[in-house]
Order: sequence, then structure tokens, then C-alpha cells
Amino acid sequence: MNKYKYVIKNKTVQVIGYEDSITVYNIESWKPERVNYYRSLLAHRRDMDYAKEYLNQMFFDENTTLIDGSLMNSAIQLLVRCFSNPRGEGRNNLNSVKVFRIFAKEIGEEDLTEIFKQFYDARNQVIVHDQLNYKDNIIGLAVNNNSGMADEVATVTIRTGYLYKKNQLLLLRLVDVVTKYIDVKLEEQSKYLISEYNSEEIKPVLDVIRCEDIPMATTW
Repeated sequence: MNKYKYVIKNKTVQVIGYEDSITVYNIESWKPERVNYYRSLLAHRRDMDYAKEYLNQMFFDENTTLIDGSLMNSAIQLLVRCFSNPRGEGRNNLNSVKVFRIFAKEIGEEDLTEIFKQFYDARNQVIVHDQLNYKDNIIGLAVNNNSGMADEVATVTIRTGYLYKKNQLLLLRLVDVVTKYIDVKLEEQSKYLISEYNSEEIKPVLDVIRCEDIPMATTW
């Protein structure tokens, strides 16, 4: 937990209440790989916060299955995104074995890799790409038994449903483990960066963070 609060003011990052005594410097030129990793962790942490909020908004009512399905799909997307980066661009992805097997056991959870894989496959094969459902759609001909003539094309559309409460609880477990893992890694990175900077007798020459090119809002 940070002891300071920050605000973007006059196109720089400032510490609230310490504007004249503390300066926030840009460390990308000093530790670029560490900064990118830290930034990735923050992005993953934000996704987990949203995923948890989506899951906790579910209604579990017959009249709200469409909404519940949308909330669950969104949570699955956010969870899987933290572990998937096929092009190797942007944020660093997390390792599912390290998080759901090694770390999960360290904090007293069971091995959750298989449960995560089920949601991972559901995201890739059903939610995003629909590699499974479309094959299950039934197409036939309705033929009149007396005339032997076809009347129309018969179709039965198959869509995968959710065991909503069960899967919500499973997803919340996964999100909780990921959140705890990220918090540990953020703390490790914070301690490392502070220790490295303070241990250098000759401090690196750093610039303050300039925010001219950072958008404050997005228009859709």
C-alpha cells in the first residue's frame, strides 16, 4: 500500500501535500525492463479488480441469464488476457503454472491449473472463436411423411450455457489467487527499485515525468 497519494498537475506527477519537497522522476531510461514489468503487473491488477466487480454484480435469476452470461464472459476475458500474449507485444503475460500451481499451493490453495485451463479453453474455443458451438448446430430437412416432400429446413441452435453460481465461485477463486500473486510481485519490484536507487552513490540523472501526451479521457 502506497503511503503517498499522487495527482497529475501542471503536466507532471505530483505528491499530494508534498508538492515542494518530493519530486517524482521518470525511471524508464534507468530500468526500462523493470518499468515495463511493473506496468504490466498494474495492468493485470486492474483487470482482476474489474473481473471481481463483474462477478459480484451477477443476479442468478432466470430473468437475468443474459446479463449474468455477459458479466461472466467479461470476467473470463479479463482473466485469460493476463495469461495470453501470443504476439509478445505490450504487457508481459503471467505464467499459469507459477500462479495456479506453485503460488496457489504456497498460500494454502489447491492446484488450480486444470480449472483455469477449462476457462482458458472456453474463452478460446467458445467465447471468442466459437470453434465448438457452431458444429453442434443441427440442420436437417422436415419431410412430410405422406407426400415425401420436404417442407422446410429444420434447425436447432445449440449454445453453451453456464452453471452460473458454480462457475462464478470458481472464477472468484482464480481471480483471488491472481490478485494475491500480483500484489506480492508488485511489492518485490517496489523494494528492488527503491533499494537499487538508494544504494547507488552517484544517483542516475533522471527527468521528471511529463504528461503532455497522456490522455486523461477516452472518447468511444
